[in-house]
Amino acid sequence: MAAKILFTNTSAEIVEDARERSPSGFELIVAAPGSAEYVAALPDAEYLLGNVQGMDDAFYRTAQKLRLVQLFSAGYDHVNLDAARRAGVPVANNGGANSRAVAEHTPHLAGFSRETRLKQTRNAFDNVLRVVKCTNSQRDFLAALAMTGDRNEPLSK
Repeated sequence: MAAKILFTNTSAEIVEDARERSPSGFELIVAAPGSAEYVAALPDAEYLLGNVQGMDDAFYRTAQKLRLVQLFSAGYDHVNLDAARRAGVPVANNGGANSRAVAEHTPHLAGFSRETRLKQTRNAFDNVLRVVKCTNSQRDFLAALAMTGDRNEPLSK
């Protein structure tokens, strides 16, 4: 049975790339938090990648198969860590995800550049690679999602 990843990033470019690189062994489910698709996928999801509000005890009771929550953000003040501990689900933040954005705040008031969004996503997948034990093809898939726009240039370590 394929491991289910609930991916809350709905950027068409990132989702398309993730789907193209998805190997056997993973089922990538893309859904915005709170959507019908998200609610339906949550009970069977083993991994949650993205930023979600309201991860309380009820959330973890619904997501009983969840093995890891990987945030796309550096901050985790919106995460109920006590509920995560009670559920035995590690929550990984993406430290440094906003350091460039903070440094470039003024020119980026209109929104993050494509490069910054991709860097945040790659950092999140790097964290998953450090935590999740998976087959080589699964690891290759996660690493591929952490690639730059040039599919042959890996993310810096």
